[in-house]
Amino acid sequence: MNLIRLFSFSTILNISFYLFGVFPILPEKLKGLPVILIIIISLASFFFGNNGNQKRINYKPLIGLTSLYTILFLSIFYTLSFSFPKNKIETTLSLLLVPFAFVLIGRESINKSSSLNFFKAFIGSTFVLSFYSFLRYYEAGIFIIDDLKVNSFRRTVTEMPFINDHPIYISIYLGLSVIISIPLILNEKISLKLKGIIFIACFINCIHLLLLSSKGVILALLFSLISLFYFKINLFKFKILVITSIISIFILSIFFIPTTERRFREFVKKTTYTELRPDNSSSVRVAIYYCVFSIIRENPIIGYGWGVGIEKLNECYKQKSDYLHNKKYNSHNQYMSYYIDGGLLALFVLVLFIFNQFKKALSKSNHSFFSILLFFSIIMLFENILERQSGLIVFIFLICFYRFKKVINNKTAVIN
Repeated sequence: MNLIRLFSFSTILNISFYLFGVFPILPEKLKGLPVILIIIISLASFFFGNNGNQKRINYKPLIGLTSLYTILFLSIFYTLSFSFPKNKIETTLSLLLVPFAFVLIGRESINKSSSLNFFKAFIGSTFVLSFYSFLRYYEAGIFIIDDLKVNSFRRTVTEMPFINDHPIYISIYLGLSVIISIPLILNEKISLKLKGIIFIACFINCIHLLLLSSKGVILALLFSLISLFYFKINLFKFKILVITSIISIFILSIFFIPTTERRFREFVKKTTYTELRPDNSSSVRVAIYYCVFSIIRENPIIGYGWGVGIEKLNECYKQKSDYLHNKKYNSHNQYMSYYIDGGLLALFVLVLFIFNQFKKALSKSNHSFFSILLFFSIIMLFENILERQSGLIVFIFLICFYRFKKVINNKTAVIN
């Protein structure tokens, strides 16, 4: 039966956006559900709906938006690895499917209403995530017994029933929620009641982010908020005041919040750079980067091929540390991961992809999009977010969402 005849296309699309909005609280096994739904909707609209006029569809954006997937797939052939890593091909398939769905849906279908619905759902779901986490922390007695030990929060959030996600990706959701919240709070068209609710959610999410203390995410959020307020505030004196306040809050949190202070203290410890300490995440990263650059020097041009790069890393880990070898860490740097797998060409495609998104954001004066891109770009220096569904789905969805939705050229527009 034709779904388009049962419901209006916009209604079904809103359901899909709601599902992406609650992505942060979806169990790991259901992370791919929003992608499946939007593919079904896009195909139904294409073949049966009024929006499916094939002559009006512009397929050109597909070349750029799917390039992150295609370049890794092609690396199998030009590096002559022929490994065909089935698990990676399936995990990263969203990098291909989501852009395809948005191209079929078309720009005109993503309006102000659907945008606001997604924003509210995402902010609401991250608030629920934080509230649920706080309940788990309280039940575990972390606030009292362990005196705010950061590893206790990170371990507890990893073991939470239903959610069971890595603290870094939960931190990414929280950071994105804060970035999305700011334009809504500053928007003159948003009701005061809704602004108050969004502000409370934003505040709670910030507290949770500091408790989890993912250093890369906190640094990425800092620069993203500075960028966002710089663009959003017109009065220069007020702009400087707000940016100074953000930097001051960041510095104070490092010195006075125990969980954050202990994590950032790793940067100034000499042992972080001289020996591998499993209880020091920065020390572990230094050891990982040693192997990353070692294997890049061995094959600096074409790389090793998709799926083979991690095997080369494990070989280096085996020589350097049993701990690294047993953990089988990835490169913890998305740019270097592409370099290892696809060489200079893959690295160039990744950098070009991000550059083009920044260019689109600036051309549309879409400051929220720019700040989100900056957020992801910085996190990629520390994490391989495109190698796990929790990271790559929200990444490619937000890029396609901002690329394809309508833009209202005024400073109070909800969707900007």
